Amino acid sequence: MTVTDELIADFVSQLTPDLQTYLEAIGSMFTPVELYVDDDPNEDGNGAWCILLDVDRTPYPDGTAYLAQWVGEIMPQGIAEAEARNWIVDGPNQRRGTSVSIARAAQRSLTGTKTVQILERIMPNGTVDPNGDHFTVVTYVNETPDPAQVWADLLTVIPADMVCNYETDTGPKWLDIHSTYATWADVKAAFPTWGDVSGFHPGSSIWNR
Repeated sequence: MTVTDELIADFVSQLTPDLQTYLEAIGSMFTPVELYVDDDPNEDGNGAWCILLDVDRTPYPDGTAYLAQWVGEIMPQGIAEAEARNWIVDGPNQRRGTSVSIARAAQRSLTGTKTVQILERIMPNGTVDPNGDHFTVVTYVNETPDPAQVWADLLTVIPADMVCNYETDTGPKWLDIHSTYATWADVKAAFPTWGDVSGFHPGSSIWNR
């Protein structure tokens, strides 16, 4: 028996067409859970209602929006399913202003390996920030279809007292490599592949996904 059936049965003596429509609307909210087929109904923790608390199985978008509030998150309007599930796992509000929250925010609309590099306490001109409130975020052109969206996502996690410089690069700056490594042998020893070289920014932390 479905939730709708139970509601109608409880109000059968008072049922009118309008009340039935109202009860059916309430009951329909439970349909995604009722229709869920459990792979193993005998295994503890896999009951149909449990999917509401499982980020990988909860229905989208209502289930993800419901589950997000458990970790103090509010889903942006129009967020895609994969991004919604990642948002819950990332919990950006719990780590607001930290390097990991900034990197994860920048990665939301990236493609490929979603490479993000963060240079902390660095001014836009590359010099060290004596006050420590400037930092630079770098993504790569071939993985950044919409730089404006990356910037908008960054603004959701940057504290008001921090100053972010956001850049998109086409590849490594050879002057940086030359000033850091004396010979090609040193470069080869530091970077197993050219893909690793392409992500080089001295002093940066590198985030992939």
